[in-house]
Amino acid sequence: MIITGCSRTGTSLMLMLLRATVTNKEVFIDGESSRFHDEESVICKDPAALTTISDLRDPIIMVRDPRAIVTSEYMKPEAYLVAGDVHMNGKDKGVIKNMRVALKNYAPHNIFYYEHLVARAEQVQTRLESYWGLEYEGSFDDYPNTTLLRNSRLPDMWSRKLNGLREIDKGHDWRDHLQRVRQQFDAFPELFDLTIQLGYEKDRAWYEEVMDNTKPQDYQRPTKRTASVNPKGLAIGFKGSSYD
Repeated sequence: MIITGCSRTGTSLMLMLLRATVTNKEVFIDGESSRFHDEESVICKDPAALTTISDLRDPIIMVRDPRAIVTSEYMKPEAYLVAGDVHMNGKDKGVIKNMRVALKNYAPHNIFYYEHLVARAEQVQTRLESYWGLEYEGSFDDYPNTTLLRNSRLPDMWSRKLNGLREIDKGHDWRDHLQRVRQQFDAFPELFDLTIQLGYEKDRAWYEEVMDNTKPQDYQRPTKRTASVNPKGLAIGFKGSSYD
């Protein structure tokens, strides 16, 4: 089984919570890979799989408020990793394509909200148990102080990616990045519809505050080349300060 979804939606956090507690399946953490996506005995993670593999077998798909995704920083201030159209590596898909696929091609039981995971982790754990038959030692709410994590070494890749084992970060607020929100929603109006479809807003009234406090700003689509040289594009390494 596989955890997938747009980058910055909590796929890494979900993987670590399962690794910390699940006892009846192997959790693959030696990198991001989709090669176990159809194996019931292994849990793996690959954000890109949602848009690159058409026959995912009962995936766990993470979603999040599009405004939070496009304003989620990576390693440094204003180093936004995901845009409406593309990941800042200039290759992987952005918010719109990922959310379209999730909402169109998969059932509600496959969809997990990042906000629910950080606010009501134990309820999410129970939901996973009832549908996927997962067995646990410990609670999501005890993370990162669970027995299974204490007794095993976290690979360096994930330690860097998650900035070490620590309490779940609930502090990100897209309202602190109104200029970025305006840039992205002006460039990609479909983000308005997705924000409503996902249940985060009932209409576009919230955008009045954004327009009152910002100015229009052009958006330049990153490419593989610009991502490699632009400090606000693809950052090297995994030293981010949040689980986004």
